Amino acid sequence: MKKIINLLTVLVMVSLMASCKKNEASLYSCDPVVHQFVAGTSWEGINREELSNYQIDTLIAIFRSGSSENKASIWREKMDLLLATESFSDDEAAFIQSIRDAITPELYVNTPDNQAIPDSLENSVKQRAVVYSWSEEDVLYYFALPHSRTQLIDYIQKSNKEGGGTSAGVNDCSCNFSMNRCRMLDYRICANYGCNVLPSGCGFLFRGSCDGNCF
Repeated sequence: MKKIINLLTVLVMVSLMASCKKNEASLYSCDPVVHQFVAGTSWEGINREELSNYQIDTLIAIFRSGSSENKASIWREKMDLLLATESFSDDEAAFIQSIRDAITPELYVNTPDNQAIPDSLENSVKQRAVVYSWSEEDVLYYFALPHSRTQLIDYIQKSNKEGGGTSAGVNDCSCNFSMNRCRMLDYRICANYGCNVLPSGCGFLFRGSCDGNCF
């Protein structure tokens, strides 16, 4: 009986990984455990603080499962947090506010015509980062992670204590080359060794595809 259960588990995992290549948009994670956890619950309405309490791969999957309205709301909340807690100059604060104003549900509707908007916003962020002397870690914290600074410190300390790394399967992409969190959270690099690219949940405002793993 145990052998049968193990065989069924393997078959489910193989089937899910195969589906990951065929129908990426319908999956929350290529990791069957994470996918089933997220798929078994309605996460609509989850806020930024609640989302940030989950491990990063689960966090990404939960975010991916949400509506465009919920996704935009989470990142508007992050911009509100920055404006309330960071020591920005007037010009920096105005720029963060402009990003907040641009975060609409339409930003999370994946169409070819819509891609130019987030690309333009991300390029603007990278240009302003030079003007404002923001470090790479600042940019990642501001625009690639939903956490507060306290949550981020807690996450890093917990990951270090548990040995770091990610919970997803070895073939499930979990970072983004354009703006990735590997260096900040895992002190590693973002690399693609044949992982299954998923269409959203990473990079700038979690708008970019997951195109690599932290190594």
